[in-house]
Amino acid sequence: MLNYNRVFQNPLLYKLNDIEKDYINIYLKTKVVKERDEREERENFRKNCIEKYKKCIITDVFYKECDACHIIPYSIGLNNINNSILLVKNLHGLFDDGYWTIDPITGEIIISEEIENESTTIHLYKNKNVKYILNEELSKNLEWHYNNVFMKKVYHKFY
Repeated sequence: MLNYNRVFQNPLLYKLNDIEKDYINIYLKTKVVKERDEREERENFRKNCIEKYKKCIITDVFYKECDACHIIPYSIGLNNINNSILLVKNLHGLFDDGYWTIDPITGEIIISEEIENESTTIHLYKNKNVKYILNEELSKNLEWHYNNVFMKKVYHKFY
């Protein structure tokens, strides 16, 4: 039996019957369409995030130097404007990794003790409030980030 993962990588190396060729063609076309759709979805997400925030919500840096950041990871499937913030690239990575978060009620920036003694950009903004309007869905998503990303990092530090 063929290992189709290898066949998909380079189908020309294998002698395939017509049914297998059809299957490979359908799979590859579907994969291309899916990748194109995902790319367009990412581009639309970024465009919408830039339209909403205009600049980094923490540093006020110009949007061209920023990433559209998912509050709840994209892999979970929530890909809308209320699951987004615009962040400079270095803060995006630290946010995704749970080194800092935004209080879902007050908008205050909270930094993990794990990086308390490190020299990072986010320290310049510790305990300051983020300059954007919280709505109910955005607050719920920030609460999810606080509980499932930020606090998980804090919990793993001690256990």
